[in-house]
Amino acid sequence: MNALPGCLAATRFFTTLGLVIAGLLLASTASATLIGDSLEYDGHVKSGAATGVEEYAVAPAFPPITFSLPHINAALTSPLASNANHSLSGSETEINNDFFNSTPASQVIITLQGPGGSAAVVNPLDSGIALPINFDGTFHTSVSGKSVNILHVGIEGLPAFGNNSSFPFDPPGLQTITGLGTAANPLHIHLGIAASQVPSGNANGDLKIHLYYTTSTVTVPEPSTLLMLSTAAMCLTFVAARRRS
Repeated sequence: MNALPGCLAATRFFTTLGLVIAGLLLASTASATLIGDSLEYDGHVKSGAATGVEEYAVAPAFPPITFSLPHINAALTSPLASNANHSLSGSETEINNDFFNSTPASQVIITLQGPGGSAAVVNPLDSGIALPINFDGTFHTSVSGKSVNILHVGIEGLPAFGNNSSFPFDPPGLQTITGLGTAANPLHIHLGIAASQVPSGNANGDLKIHLYYTTSTVTVPEPSTLLMLSTAAMCLTFVAARRRS
């Protein structure tokens, strides 16, 4: 049986499909929002000689716009106070048509604080660690075929104070950003935050994380696109081999 006509038909089909998909992605004007796949917020704490980590995490995070981060760490060593039953309250605010340094952008604000006005971190932060607060989050866009470019990460203490009270808010002490921000390759943001970037006392650790970002058409093919391209390539190889024989 001659498979050449079927292969050529398949090649034409996938080529046409690829062009249609590319056209839709380029023509899309939908506003992409960030979806929180997971969040983790850790505070390195110390009381006397005892040290530990208060860990809070949730997956998925948002939507909805309000969520809770329960503690996930084991019991802390005495005299550190337990953070059991101390879930953090979180919320997410999306601002479209925003600007960063005159660049059109979108902004996501993630607010994390203790329940009922209490401290986000139950125990005092470990003053011997330069960046005692760690934040990890994974995100993807709501629009297929869009990738994310983070323009700026800003840390705003709650209540706002010092240099953290004005736009565009100071960056964290450390930040590592990887991934595209697609569902197949989500954006991973790791932040190290200094104790000086959060208020002391009852609001210890409470803060807002500002993510300014833009989106663009994905330049690296998603798995479905790779499958389509590989199928077309196989057919073209088959056609070339038939013509040489």
